[in-house]
Amino acid sequence: MRRLSFFLLPILAVVLLFSCAKPKVKLSYVEPPREYRGSIRKIAVLPFESRSMDGRLFSAEVSAELLKVKVDGKPYFKLVSRTEIDRVLSELKFSSSGLTEESARLGRLLNAEGILTGVVEVSRSVVPYREKRFRCVKTEGSGLIKKCVQSVEYYVSCRRYELELLMIPKLIDVERGEIVYSRKILKRVSDRHCSDEGRSVPSFSWMLERATAEAVRELVEDIAPHRVSVVAEFIDDDEGIGDRKNFEKAIELAKEGKISEACGIFESLKEKTYALLYNRGLCAELEGDLDSALELYTEALSLRRDERVEEALRRLKVRKGEL
Repeated sequence: MRRLSFFLLPILAVVLLFSCAKPKVKLSYVEPPREYRGSIRKIAVLPFESRSMDGRLFSAEVSAELLKVKVDGKPYFKLVSRTEIDRVLSELKFSSSGLTEESARLGRLLNAEGILTGVVEVSRSVVPYREKRFRCVKTEGSGLIKKCVQSVEYYVSCRRYELELLMIPKLIDVERGEIVYSRKILKRVSDRHCSDEGRSVPSFSWMLERATAEAVRELVEDIAPHRVSVVAEFIDDDEGIGDRKNFEKAIELAKEGKISEACGIFESLKEKTYALLYNRGLCAELEGDLDSALELYTEALSLRRDERVEEALRRLKVRKGEL
């Protein structure tokens, strides 16, 4: 009997794991730009000023990411070619400094609505330090069963590798000759290595690639729509629900990933509890009916404060461009 119970334990653990699963659903949607929401679409990306890295290569990274942005399957930005930018800058002796004043003239020459440039700097440091280790010097027992009864401590030399990238981009409206977007974007990447480790010493080039990718991604999300994926949770609180059997059935369907069936049941239940209003709001959001979702979330929050409802309201206001 004991042996049978032992073999049933893994099966029971799996059953309990699924029975305790949360009724969650993945939401994927496009958020509006975080900072600049103007109408500039045709952009000339100029070399970024830098004393510590290649500003031309950095601007190429920015251009590559901007070209990836698509809305409804179409490119969101149209970029002036690098060849055309180089030709105009070379012929007219433009420099990236003082471009605010020259933006109208340069923009007309490049047939651009906006100029994106800025400053980027990178700093590196290596900080030596020591880490404590222990080595066994005396054991008891024999064969495979040995116990350490005496150890000594010692130190090994280590190094902490740190890289910091600071970018200050600026987007200039050509028509107005004004900076319409600019802010500091700071990214830090660190790693460590000790003399007794088998792995290779951290590479600053890899750290720079990572910091650059993170900074450029943040810049792009500041000025362009971007896709976001989040996991939202249905609320399983059945307080105030008359037909609890059907409500619980809907929750179980949601756990199984049968969201359409679950939402159908939530819609059929007409009580106005905070949980049911929120769940119906989440269903409406999944269907793309943001106005109905906002109304339902707001009503749910008026009945009870819940962090899931508050997060849903914040998310929806961002999606609608209200935050």
